[in-house]
Amino acid sequence: MKFHPLLVAFLATTAAASCANFTWTGTVDANWNTAANWTGGAPASANTTALVFDSGAQVVTVNNINGGLVLNSLSISSASPARTFNGNLLRFAGTSPQINLATTGGHTVISAPLQLDANLRTNSPANFVSHLRIPGNVSGTGGIIAHQGVTELTGTNIFTGATVVRNGGLLGVAGGGVAGSSGISVETGGEFQLLKNTFVSRPMTLSGGLTSSARQNVIFGGTSPSCEYSGAISVVGDSEIRAFSGSDSSLEAMVVFPVSGAVNLAGGDLIASTEGPGNTLKFSSVITGTGDVTAEAADG
Repeated sequence: MKFHPLLVAFLATTAAASCANFTWTGTVDANWNTAANWTGGAPASANTTALVFDSGAQVVTVNNINGGLVLNSLSISSASPARTFNGNLLRFAGTSPQINLATTGGHTVISAPLQLDANLRTNSPANFVSHLRIPGNVSGTGGIIAHQGVTELTGTNIFTGATVVRNGGLLGVAGGGVAGSSGISVETGGEFQLLKNTFVSRPMTLSGGLTSSARQNVIFGGTSPSCEYSGAISVVGDSEIRAFSGSDSSLEAMVVFPVSGAVNLAGGDLIASTEGPGNTLKFSSVITGTGDVTAEAADG
C-alpha cells in the first residue's frame, strides 16, 4: 500500500440539492456580513446555502455574521488560492453537506468552529498537494467522511457521529480530533494517520491503512510516545498498520507507534510495517482471528 506521512516533513463530489449560491467577491473587506462582498448579498442561514470562493480577493476572511451561519456547502475552486476562514460558527446541515477544496495553491485552514447536523463530506485534491486543515473545534451529532484527498482534524472535537475514510481519502488526526466520534471506519484505499500528541480510543473497522507520523517526545531523563491507538481494531479486509520514519536517526525524529487496543483479524490479512531507521511499531495486546500477519521492517 502507498501511504503519505503528513508530519514527517510536518473532485469527485455528489451534487447538492437545489441551493442558494453566494459567491465571494471580496470587493470591500474581509467580513462576511458585508453585502457587497458577495454576489447575491450577504449569505442567509439555510440548509441549502452554498458558499463559493473562486477568486483571489481577501484570502483570509471572517464569518462575522451574528449567531454564525447555517449552510450546506463550502467550495474553494481551482481559481482561488489557499484560504483561511476565521470567526463565528459554521453549522453544516441539509442533504449531503460538504466542503470541496479544488485549489492546488496551498493548504486551506478553517479555524472557525463547526457544528455538524448531518455527516460532513470533505474533498480535496486527489494528488494530496493541498490539504484541508480544520483546527477549529467540531461539534454536533453528525460525523466526518474523508472522501478524497487530505483532511486534518486537530481541534478539541466533540462530534458524536461516525468517522469514515473512503478510498482515496487520508484523514490526519491530532489531539482530540476524533475524541467523541462513535467509531472509525477506514475503507480499502483509505488511510487514517495519527499526528503529534494523538491518543485515540475509539473502535475501528479497518480495511485500509492505519499509520503514524508522530515523533516521540523527548523529555529530561528519557522519551515517551506522542501517540497511541488504544481502541479495538477489527481488520475486515487486507490492511496495513505502519510507523513512518523520522527525518533522521536522532531521538527527536524517531516515530514510536504503540497499538494497545485488541486487534481481531475478522476477514482480512494484516501487514505490520516500519519505515526508516530507529522507528518502532509496538503491539501490546494479543492479535486474534483467522487472517495472516506479516511483519515488514525497513531498518525499524
